[in-house]
Amino acid sequence: MRTPFESDVGHGALMAQDAALGAEPRMRLHPTSLRVGAGESLAITGHNGAGKTSLLRVLAGEEQPDAGTVAWFGPEPPSLSVHLGGDLLFPELTVGEHFQMLEAAWPSLDAGQAAEELERWGMGGLLSHYSDEISSGQKQAVELLCTALRPVDVLIIDEPERRLDSHARSRMVALLERARDAGTAVVVATHEPLVAERLGALRLGGAGGTGESGDHPTSLQGE
Repeated sequence: MRTPFESDVGHGALMAQDAALGAEPRMRLHPTSLRVGAGESLAITGHNGAGKTSLLRVLAGEEQPDAGTVAWFGPEPPSLSVHLGGDLLFPELTVGEHFQMLEAAWPSLDAGQAAEELERWGMGGLLSHYSDEISSGQKQAVELLCTALRPVDVLIIDEPERRLDSHARSRMVALLERARDAGTAVVVATHEPLVAERLGALRLGGAGGTGESGDHPTSLQGE
């Protein structure tokens, strides 16, 4: 994931340079360039099919770009926390046991931090429940906490607002802002205007769309 770009980009930055997937006329991701440094955030926006999830998969290293490059600038390979959809919860564990497992894996987390955050979301009563006993929105909230509370270099989440009500969406944005302010590079794909407004937005054009800097390529730096 480490490839030389310009010598002055600095350390602790995730970069894409003309990263693309597929080929015309069926490109999944048109050439896109971006930079998100430590303590910066970027919300990827755009219509369905513009390539938002494809871009996240490339940034997370789950797919290699067919053209262009993705690189991390830092002394070591970055630690990542990624949620690109799918069920992250174990059916045999309660919500509270998921949080205990999280805190055991990341000793720098204060004991009870995840449970306290869930209480702020108005969902503190879920700790003793299993995943099949809670709603889809509640599952999303628990998965977000398990993903975003990890002390990592890079946080990547696809549509964090999915299935959340307005109160939970507000709490979610605050959670992502705290991760950013703690020094994490935060990248999300979203349809939620509040997320784009608070994290800084990069709009992908994709086929038939318009990017921030014209149709193609798209380029932006994190805030």
